[in-house]
Amino acid sequence: MKTMDVEPARPGTVRVAVMLGLFAGTAAGAGFLLAGIPNLELMSLVVGLAGVALGARLGAVCGALAAGIYSLGSPYGVPAIWILVAQMVGLAGIGVLTGLWMAKGKQRAAVGGRSSGVPAALVLGLVGTTWYELVTNAGVLMGFDLDPSVVLVGALPFFLVHLGSNLVIFGALFPPLARRFGHLGQDPLVGRAGSGAAILLLAVMGLTASDVRAQITGTEEDSLQAGIERITGVADTGTVNGWRRGLWHPFSQSLLDLLAWHGDFVPVADGGLGATARILGEFSTSPRPLLMRAGIPLGTGHVLADDPGLVPLAGMAPDSLAFGLDPWGGSGGWIDLARRDREPRNAFTSYEGAKGRHETYMRSVQLLTPQAPWRLGFEYQENLDKEGYNFTDLPGEVFDPVADDEDFPGHARLRQSHVRLTRDLGTGSRLDVDYDYGRKTKDLVPALAADHQEIWADGISVDMHGGSGRLGVRTAVFWRNRDVRLRNNTTSLDTFSRLVATGREGFLLEVTLGREAAVSPVVSPTVPDSIAASDSVSAGPADSLVSPATADTLAVVLEDTAGVDADTSGVVASLPDTAFAASGDTGFLPTRLSLSLTNWTLDDTGPDSTGLGVGYGPVHLDGQEAVASVAAGYGMGPVAAYAHGGGLWTDRLGWDLALGAALEKSTGRWRWKLFYESGGRAPRSDELGTVLRHGVADRILILEPNADLQREKTSRWGVRLASCLAGIDLAVEGAAGRVEDGITWVPAAPGSDSGRLVNGSDMDYQRLNASAAHQGRFLGWGRIRYEGTWQKFTPGGLPAAFLPPENYNRLTVMWENHFFQEDGILELALFRTHVDAMSDPWDVTRSYLIPARTVTDLVVGFRLVGADLSLAFRNMTGERYRSSANAWGPGRETVMRLAWSFIR
Repeated sequence: MKTMDVEPARPGTVRVAVMLGLFAGTAAGAGFLLAGIPNLELMSLVVGLAGVALGARLGAVCGALAAGIYSLGSPYGVPAIWILVAQMVGLAGIGVLTGLWMAKGKQRAAVGGRSSGVPAALVLGLVGTTWYELVTNAGVLMGFDLDPSVVLVGALPFFLVHLGSNLVIFGALFPPLARRFGHLGQDPLVGRAGSGAAILLLAVMGLTASDVRAQITGTEEDSLQAGIERITGVADTGTVNGWRRGLWHPFSQSLLDLLAWHGDFVPVADGGLGATARILGEFSTSPRPLLMRAGIPLGTGHVLADDPGLVPLAGMAPDSLAFGLDPWGGSGGWIDLARRDREPRNAFTSYEGAKGRHETYMRSVQLLTPQAPWRLGFEYQENLDKEGYNFTDLPGEVFDPVADDEDFPGHARLRQSHVRLTRDLGTGSRLDVDYDYGRKTKDLVPALAADHQEIWADGISVDMHGGSGRLGVRTAVFWRNRDVRLRNNTTSLDTFSRLVATGREGFLLEVTLGREAAVSPVVSPTVPDSIAASDSVSAGPADSLVSPATADTLAVVLEDTAGVDADTSGVVASLPDTAFAASGDTGFLPTRLSLSLTNWTLDDTGPDSTGLGVGYGPVHLDGQEAVASVAAGYGMGPVAAYAHGGGLWTDRLGWDLALGAALEKSTGRWRWKLFYESGGRAPRSDELGTVLRHGVADRILILEPNADLQREKTSRWGVRLASCLAGIDLAVEGAAGRVEDGITWVPAAPGSDSGRLVNGSDMDYQRLNASAAHQGRFLGWGRIRYEGTWQKFTPGGLPAAFLPPENYNRLTVMWENHFFQEDGILELALFRTHVDAMSDPWDVTRSYLIPARTVTDLVVGFRLVGADLSLAFRNMTGERYRSSANAWGPGRETVMRLAWSFIR
């Protein structure tokens, strides 16, 4: 009997439409996200892969559609008709080229080889890029009356850059992706293996040829998921639904963005991207909590230098957000970031990007090498607003571009990089070396009465962990330097240039004595539990409003922080007591001895003397601080008692006592904790030696430093209770505190805009936090959470310089539906946040009231095989609101977002 050749089954009409739309949409999205980088693009690769998967004809259609969508929506404006046609024809040609190449049987065989396909990919990149450049330059000649020789000579450098970048992209990515997706033109669209859209999003991923594991990585790695769960108290450990990854959390573009959606701090920004900001919560005289990475401070302790915008989230996960005394002697709470590393044994690559209105971009990259005695990590984050929106009450023409200046007034640029090197020393010991560099440029900073601000930040830390048996040791040293330049030369006749150079160096030693389990690489030597971060401090929201699933969440955190690249802060400083108590042990718990020493420096050229009189010249100051403590506990089955005590020292003020105690039941249906702590922060370097200018509406307030400031006295106590009733996670925490000799501002004369900082503000306050959350199946998986904070302040003595809002609350609703098991996931997230009226935090006279605001954000996304393409609809109502006395928050905004991750 004669054998007949059977044509392979072609995809159905619906599947073709879906795949074509996803290819074209992803190609256009890749174009938008990389629009700010000249001659570097991934659209050619995506269209080339469309030709491989769908054939030459549909590849051409994909290329034309992608070019048309991108060009018509280009941030640089709609092109002339001939250029538009040329771009569509150019990309269509690349789809035809790869489709014809794939159609040949011998080329299909070549795809199967790992190295044999590279030469062919280079040829395809060369021919395709040359074709595109020839066609688009022909379009320029047809659309404009220009000398051809001038056009060709001018286009040559751009052609060479475009060709070089495409050769690298095609050579590295095209062979493995073509091997992986060449068969999708025949296979039916069922399950995860046949999800056609996986090709598109994988094409955008491209720094290494790797296997993609959606069940592990998700939109953000599980370590980030665990950090968010630690903050919100809702645990998605994967045991509920059988998945290896938790439910979805959309990524945040910046620290302020994260705080707007998660946690109990309230960010207040004086304008758009890069504006100076305050982070408020429980009452404190500090304008923001201590910002740390792996338990080591990120800043220098100066209010101008420690800008929240220069806290990168690339490769980082929020490990702790808490109120109370911080581990380095402060009293404004702390925010600690942990390394995001879900697969410590494998190479890892991730990308997150967003494109907002006009020229607003966010891009972040994380690269990690595979497990080895030496492991290298690199993170880069960029936040740009090249034009800036008019967030002020100034006339609109103020924000028009300045002649002969590429920058728009109000623009902002923040770029940050972080390199880390880990050396595995065996037997649970390791050495971590971190170096980071950041740069911020921002025009129009009204809260600081300046028209331009620049910050240069760099730092390095060396962190050693070791121990064996019953002994665990951590030693760390770090250096931080930040320079701030302020000047007025854009919108004001008052011109000056001021440089504030700050630095901080420190040493940390921690010794843990106790049972062998207590000195594991996760719990003991990696936890920076210095005196102020010991047991009683854990009353903050990082573990205060926890659901009864906290034990499961803790297990996820322990799992995520294990391995060679485990986070040096491990479990947050306030949770080791919970970890020990959860075991139900009876007897003495591990004892922790801690010592930290820091030195800070300040060099300030001083503000301009216009209107300030004399005595505001250059300033040079330095100082030393130390924290020494011992913390211990005793377990009595499910109940554990803790105590810590020690001293806080500065070279100016000598020694002061800090202590605390707690009694906790952290297991079972009902969980509770009683806590008490006392201490008090020393004056910051800016309070001792920096003259500050605060712009508030039409006033310029002068804040003079005071070298004779004394340490504040603070005390804090409270109770929290958490349980689960009828499937609803409930938690409530009541805290009360008192601040004596608080640092505040007093005017030089009644009604004066000039004054100095003094001790003398007393404040009693009470805070109540409550939350209710539930998750379960509802046409997929759904979660809903309500959390609210209510506060009352009773002042005494001098009035406080600023107060947090008395009430703020948030409603969070998240839902996802899995169409193809763990592929094809539709995602929805709604955040509705209300903040009551409050005084402007830069108005030390507390006379300007910021009205209450309610902001609703919606994120709609679609995830496939480790990649997430979504839209965020920010401030859906479009109602403008005051973010400060000087600035308006943005109106309605649509942001395109893309996230992906590779594991090799």
